[in-house]
Amino acid sequence: MPWYIPAVGLGIFGFGSTALGNVCVVYLLDSYRDVIGDASIGVVFVRNAFGTLTAMCLSPWIEKMGLYNMCTLSGCLCIAVSLLTVPMMIWGRRCREWTAARYLAMA
Repeated sequence: MPWYIPAVGLGIFGFGSTALGNVCVVYLLDSYRDVIGDASIGVVFVRNAFGTLTAMCLSPWIEKMGLYNMCTLSGCLCIAVSLLTVPMMIWGRRCREWTAARYLAMA
C-alpha cells in the first residue's frame, strides 16, 4: 500500500472529527440562542469523549484491522457522518418546529 492512501484517510478523519464539532456549535448558535450555554456543554462533552476514545482505541484498532483498513473505515465513517448535514438542511426546520415547545420551556 502506498504511503499516501493512509495519509489521505487520516486527513479525512482529522478534518471530519474537527469540522463536525465546529458545525454543531455553529448550528446551536444559529438555532438555539437562548439555551446555548446548556447545549454547548453537551457538544463539548461529546467532542472530548470522541477525542479520548480515539486516542485510547487507535493503536488496538490498527493492530486488529491493519493500517489500510482502519484508515479506509475511519475516512468513510467521517464522510458518512458529514453527509448527515444534507438531511438537516432539508428537514431541519421541521425538526426545530417539532421541538419548539420543549425549547421554549427550557429558555
